[in-house]
Amino acid sequence: MAAQTSGIPSYLKKYQKQILQSASDLFKQGKGRMPQYQIAGMSPYQQQAMRMAAQGVGSYMPMLQEGADTLGSAAGAYKSGLGTLADAGGYFDQGAKQARQGSQYFKKGARQAGAGQQYLREGSNLSGEGAQALRKSQGRFTGQGYNKFMDPYLEEVVQAGQRDIQEQGAQAGNLQRGRGLGAAALGGSSRANLETRRVGQETARDASEFGAQLRSQGFQQAMDRAGSAFESQKGRQQTAGQAFGNLATGMGQFAGQQANIGRTTMGAGTGMANIGRTTMGAGTGKANIGTGIGSLAGGLGNVGTAQAKLGGLGQQMGQSDINMLYGMGQNQQDQRQRELEALRQNQYQEYMRPYQELGFYSDIFAGTPSSSMSFMMPSMPNPYTQIGGAFGAAGSGYNYFN
Repeated sequence: MAAQTSGIPSYLKKYQKQILQSASDLFKQGKGRMPQYQIAGMSPYQQQAMRMAAQGVGSYMPMLQEGADTLGSAAGAYKSGLGTLADAGGYFDQGAKQARQGSQYFKKGARQAGAGQQYLREGSNLSGEGAQALRKSQGRFTGQGYNKFMDPYLEEVVQAGQRDIQEQGAQAGNLQRGRGLGAAALGGSSRANLETRRVGQETARDASEFGAQLRSQGFQQAMDRAGSAFESQKGRQQTAGQAFGNLATGMGQFAGQQANIGRTTMGAGTGMANIGRTTMGAGTGKANIGTGIGSLAGGLGNVGTAQAKLGGLGQQMGQSDINMLYGMGQNQQDQRQRELEALRQNQYQEYMRPYQELGFYSDIFAGTPSSSMSFMMPSMPNPYTQIGGAFGAAGSGYNYFN
């Protein structure tokens, strides 16, 4: 039995060589001609959005800094307002103290003025007493009250002297009677009786004159002593009146001085009180200024906050513009990417057509028609979509941190 060998029939080997040669030539010709993937570049809108995004980084800082500066000014104004209010409290306390001192001065002056009035009344009373004493000193001595100056032993002296006179008269009468008895013996009794009566009468007259003389002398002495006492009393009254007058004058002058001092002190108290009220008014003005500064600080704080918010709002609006521009540019880029992909697909089909025809021819040679054969072109992911997604993530992070 002859051995059987498997292989390609000789009439097909020529076709086989042609297929292999065609495949080799086709490979040589098509080497490096495979259409390449292309990525659509960023559109002008996207590029503008990128520039705006780069320029917008920190764009809020100027307004934020202005807001911070304004808030700093507000804080400074607030501190200044607090300082002004503190100064106002000091002024008000000082004014109240001055007003209290003025009130104390006024009360002291009123007391001094009252003391001056009291001294003036006392001086007026002394002046009245002095005038009354002077009026009393103007009277004349009338002898009234002389009996207080009579010698209490005058009557005893008068009576003793009269007894002596009477005794002497009795002795003379006895002597005369003795003589009369002798004369009667001689016949002259009538004359002796007459002498005896005469001696008795003279004795009585002498005793009476003695008493009258002593009483007259006592009366005159009493009158002299009473007049001297009267004059002394009037002199004392005049001296007292003058002293009262001088004292009243001094009291009046002192009262005037006290009243002047009181009025001066009251004036000083009124002036001090006015100064205190003025100082308190200055304190009230300071307080109003401090309150105004505090209100201004509040207004500046609101302005600073608004400025800071305005910076953020400006950045948000800029980000909205960037997102809108980027979205428009992304649509343009997507359209361009689709056009490039369609061009590559067309180029790829043109490139693969010889290979498809050769494959069809080879299938016929191999006895396997390729009528149902299809060439699947692998699809390439859109690189722009990936880049755009990364950019979108970066933009989200940018928005977050802002």
